[in-house]
Amino acid sequence: MKKFLSTTLAILFLAVFSSGVAHAEVAEDFNSMKSGNTWIELEEANTGIFGEEGSKINAVPKGVLKPEDTAIAQKYKNMIKETPCFSYSTGIHSDDGKPALSPFLKRLKEYNPANPTQDDHAVPMTDDPMFYGDLSYNDDTTSKDVKISTGDNLSSLKLTLSNMNWLAEPIFSELSIHDMYRSEKKDGTLRFLTDSQLVYTIKFPKGFDISKATTTSDASSDLLTLSTSVSGEVKTGMTLTVTLRRKGAGETFLTEDQFKNELNSLNTISVSMKDIAITKAAVEGKNVVTGSIGGFLEYMNVGYDDTNKKITAYTWTYVHYFAAPQEASGKDSNLAANDSQYKIQYTFNVVKPTQSTVTFKDGDKTHATVKVETGKAIDTDALTDESMPKKPTKAGYTFKEWNTKADGKSTAFAGKTTVNGDMTVYAIYTKNPEPTPDPTPDSIPNPPIPELKPQPEQVPRQKDDVPNTSASE
Repeated sequence: MKKFLSTTLAILFLAVFSSGVAHAEVAEDFNSMKSGNTWIELEEANTGIFGEEGSKINAVPKGVLKPEDTAIAQKYKNMIKETPCFSYSTGIHSDDGKPALSPFLKRLKEYNPANPTQDDHAVPMTDDPMFYGDLSYNDDTTSKDVKISTGDNLSSLKLTLSNMNWLAEPIFSELSIHDMYRSEKKDGTLRFLTDSQLVYTIKFPKGFDISKATTTSDASSDLLTLSTSVSGEVKTGMTLTVTLRRKGAGETFLTEDQFKNELNSLNTISVSMKDIAITKAAVEGKNVVTGSIGGFLEYMNVGYDDTNKKITAYTWTYVHYFAAPQEASGKDSNLAANDSQYKIQYTFNVVKPTQSTVTFKDGDKTHATVKVETGKAIDTDALTDESMPKKPTKAGYTFKEWNTKADGKSTAFAGKTTVNGDMTVYAIYTKNPEPTPDPTPDSIPNPPIPELKPQPEQVPRQKDDVPNTSASE
């Protein structure tokens, strides 16, 4: 398909470059973009991915797919070269240190035709076409005085991307002037192939352990798939990277209404973390957690034959890269005057934990004293060099428990018991039972002596004393 520029774009370029109005051009080379951007790390991109007529993509947010690696670019590489295609960006360029629109998007926003017609009209766009990010803890965004201590677990840290839904307006306003778009819409063959990716990065100072943290997102799991990775070490600082990638990227054919609904659903998306452990390696004082959000949205407008399940025309390809600066209303109150006002960050004040003393009494004597973080338990607080004492002993008794009353008639105390202040506990014993002596056995009588009875004297036989066994005479 022959490449072409729309009437609007052709007139737009002519108007911009031939008018006497001065336009502050934004630096486009990678080094200038990198040095001017204080709110996100950038990587150099392939400037020629969209061919000779495509707008340049010199930089993308670190960790975000580059133009040649998106699902659409991978699957439809040759087709992209034969279709009109452009790239825009927000928050990647900087203008005097401020987040700016890419030059082409800036021209679209500023363009006002002298004689508006159906094929030559200004592209509707919000006054603030920029995505924003903000870090919050327990729904507080400004971190005025958030104190934490060794042994604490941060339960609700959130990084939020907002103000995304303005995208639909310029996209469909711009498409509406194309003959092929109007023709495909009229005959019902208009479809969209899309790909999108959001990359949230949160960097933690030393002593913040995220190895067992849980990460979730409020994005629709039917639309975006969440994956996470953790890098770094507790002793030097750890980084969490959360990626949200579109399901069915470059595969699912969407109607116009489906595509609009998808864009609108992307307005605000948050990533939340819990179970962030504050370890002994954390430095007392102010500790800054920094965040960044970058990503892209790409779509290809095609004609599609539903009956034969095949693409009949490749009409238009568009990719929008973005980086989110800090939202003004949630700016960290701890920022110094010379700090970047656009960097997403949240400050925690690590303080020495308040401690209480538990005194263990064994009768009148002190058996042991143990330090414990106030509001926590001896077995589970961060004072790993403090532990429950050995059980005391007492002759004739068995140790039962520690109790908050000397008579043992109050609350039992153990290593898992929460300590809210200095306290004394007492050893409680159970008396051992007296041993029962074995019964004395009866003396064994002598066995009876058998009575001797006289036996009749036996006369020995003589040889002649033979009994007569013959018959009678």
